[in-house]
Amino acid sequence: MKVFEIICLRSIGPVQLEMTVGEVKEILGEPDFVNGKRQCFLTGIMVNFDNDGKVEFIEVAPSELYSIVFNGMDVHRTLASKVIEQVLSKDSYDHEDPEFGYGYVFKGLQLSFWRPVMPEDANDSEGQYFESVAVGCENYFE
Repeated sequence: MKVFEIICLRSIGPVQLEMTVGEVKEILGEPDFVNGKRQCFLTGIMVNFDNDGKVEFIEVAPSELYSIVFNGMDVHRTLASKVIEQVLSKDSYDHEDPEFGYGYVFKGLQLSFWRPVMPEDANDSEGQYFESVAVGCENYFE
């Protein structure tokens, strides 16, 4: 399994912000699907391109092909509460986000996490892990 590191305001694994469509395809191959300016690669790496055809947002879902690591922790296989605790040592999240609890946006890092449901309690297995992590270019989450 490949390990892709998150570097805020820069990259997730080999995909870097500001890369061109061609550069991303050189690294990841042809996209699985294209929806407007959004392209999906390796069944879980979604890349949004700006009007100039450059990467402005990278979002990644869990996969058996790779793990996504931030500060040494696999963000899809670590409890969401632990992920948030770790990231809080670097930045605070946006408490005004309309998806707060499901989503956490760290504007200083241009980093976000999302899950489709929140656990009802500590014994509830649903919602314990994030299903999406993303980085954006500067001011993406403003």
